Amino acid sequence: FPALFAMLFAASAVAAWLLLPADLVDFAKSVLATSVFGSNFLFWGEAGYFGRAAEEIPLLHTWSLAVEEQYYILFPLFLLWVAARGRKRYVTATALVTAATFALSVVTLPIDPDATFYLAPFRAWELGLGALLALGAFPAPHRHALRTLVGGLGIAAIAVAVITYTPATPFPGAAALLPCLGAAAIIWAGSGGHHPVGDALSLRPVVLVGLISYSLYLWHWPILSLWRYFALRELTPVETATAVAMAVAAAVVSWRWIERPFRGRSGLLDRRQLFAAALAVMVLAVGASAVAIVAEGWPGR
Repeated sequence: FPALFAMLFAASAVAAWLLLPADLVDFAKSVLATSVFGSNFLFWGEAGYFGRAAEEIPLLHTWSLAVEEQYYILFPLFLLWVAARGRKRYVTATALVTAATFALSVVTLPIDPDATFYLAPFRAWELGLGALLALGAFPAPHRHALRTLVGGLGIAAIAVAVITYTPATPFPGAAALLPCLGAAAIIWAGSGGHHPVGDALSLRPVVLVGLISYSLYLWHWPILSLWRYFALRELTPVETATAVAMAVAAAVVSWRWIERPFRGRSGLLDRRQLFAAALAVMVLAVGASAVAIVAEGWPGR
């Protein structure tokens, strides 16, 4: 919450200065939807609307945060339901839901690719793989040779997806299986001990990227999108590199002075205070967004 709303307020300040009224209204709608973790529904509804390019939507990336939050709310409720019928069924129930939502994603992709991309029921299996690992569905591999093989196959699967997938690749559906299984393989291999891929991912520069990854996710797209809007063209390689450097710098600051101070039992606020503050900030963000929408983007600017 703290890192998300810090980004939203900073991006809103730039948007209020930069965007034309109609675009500011669209931006305000996305802030409102993001504040209540529903931006995936907003962007699903707008998919294909006058063919808006992705780079013109500063908060487009928050669709995946919305999917995560919806999963984090619904999955524990699902586990409570399973617990009432016997805790030993956690793995079986999670495996069934994971398989069912994967099948749903594959079947629905040709019919409604936008819904399959943006909505949680078609993405739940990706998070379900992680849940199965967390639940210990697969015994840890104790042989070093097996860990090395699985970790290598995992990184290879991710590399193949990165290199060979194009904008024409139907996604998510079956195509998402390769990178997701690759990530799961690397995590599973590491659960049994050291392996070469895990050792490479444990190097300090790589770990730093992991530490700032949430904040980097939050900041990278608004910076790139708003800069493109300001330039009225595609960014040059130098401008793109500068934007990425700005995103990394913002992510480091956000992680160190916004994320970390609120984490854990020694955080600045206790749980009740944190939730109260989060609710207050959500109300503020929703209210400010509603005012911008009603004011039609403040044309007087």
